[in-house]
Amino acid sequence: YRCPAAWGKHVRAYWGGNGDTVHLEVSGQGCRELDAYIYNDWPGFLSTLLNAGAKFTRLDLALDGHGEDALDMETVVTAVQDGMLVSRQSRRDVVSSAASTHESWRSRNARPSRTVYIGAPSSRTRLRIYDKQGERIAAGEDDPGPWTRAELQLRDERAQGAVDAIVGNSPEKPLGEVVASLIAGVAEFVEPSEDTN
Repeated sequence: YRCPAAWGKHVRAYWGGNGDTVHLEVSGQGCRELDAYIYNDWPGFLSTLLNAGAKFTRLDLALDGHGEDALDMETVVTAVQDGMLVSRQSRRDVVSSAASTHESWRSRNARPSRTVYIGAPSSRTRLRIYDKQGERIAAGEDDPGPWTRAELQLRDERAQGAVDAIVGNSPEKPLGEVVASLIAGVAEFVEPSEDTN
């Protein structure tokens, strides 16, 4: 693209070089910047883009758990390692993040900071669940308390389908519930069964 434009620090548009297309890139910080201008109406904003003929080739959605709502990462890791995760995605990786090697993190926590990846990096659907608290501490920020994030990365028709689900959702249903159902469609943790059949 020959013509770039920025709105704030984290919203970018590019055009002039790929026919009459416009490439819009909005980072996580950009979403927070846009919130005030779209009155936190993401379904309405996405609907406006769809009505203008937008095609979504990538969409990242996130749900955060804070305090008592934060997932226990060791429980998540154990569930993945013990096969208590049901998913169409065959690849599952557990990695220690940089936070576990940062001195300020090690001095406050005996356990490593972990990230669980469900799906391959090149997959059209990939879920990552990670310790956001550890990430913030590793960045030198104050300890925000227990905080986990589940991020769903969607590409091509999966991204388009998620946008359609968000736009077509009942206005009474909170966006977080729609995102949670999209995540649940990718991975579900199950309880161990005593049934031997």
